[in-house]
Amino acid sequence: MLFISDLCLSKNGHSIKDYYKILKVGPEATGGEIKKSYRSLVHHFHPDKNPDNIFASDYFFEIQEAYEVLSEEKSRRAYDKERRLSGLDLVRQPTATPQELLKNAQILAADLRRMNAYRIDTPWLKSAVSQQLSTQNIVLLSEAGLQPLRAAFLRELTSAIDRLPYPFPDNIRNPMQALSALDSQNQILWEAFMKARKRKHVFQKWLPLISAAVTIGICLLMYWYGQR
Repeated sequence: MLFISDLCLSKNGHSIKDYYKILKVGPEATGGEIKKSYRSLVHHFHPDKNPDNIFASDYFFEIQEAYEVLSEEKSRRAYDKERRLSGLDLVRQPTATPQELLKNAQILAADLRRMNAYRIDTPWLKSAVSQQLSTQNIVLLSEAGLQPLRAAFLRELTSAIDRLPYPFPDNIRNPMQALSALDSQNQILWEAFMKARKRKHVFQKWLPLISAAVTIGICLLMYWYGQR
């Protein structure tokens, strides 16, 4: 099962963030539990402690945003009502671990290998990959001591991304670049992959013109030979 996104759509079409998931507490959490989790998270993901991780900084601001809403009784009641109307409270929100994220990436890559390349739903695949690369997932995978797991995760995601048309959207390219940059070997592999896809894209873009030029050339040669 793919890792569930932190967003859901309300009835008016606006996306709703799961503030409880961002703060790593359940909807039934008390005010004290919310404050305790908030303090722990802002301490761990403060930008000053993660100067080279832009996703930790993004997550830090999401934590603050979530706490501003859930720490105040009136705004929390309003949020809970909108959350119920969106159906987000009916979705099981598992606590992710790096191992679970790798397993999800492996499942996605395995599913794609069984699919006909010409029948893959591109919007679905973009959504599935972007869920794997959510801010919280990237922050979790960026922690020290996860180099082998991170390399395996990137390998599986790269094989999935290879099924997407080039250029890749920012919400896929940027997290992959940031995660790859944490380890030199992963960065080399990612850059090589991007260069190869760019060359393929340029070739495919010019292929119709090249084919037309070759066809015209052959026709001219045949005409010239026939006039001799």
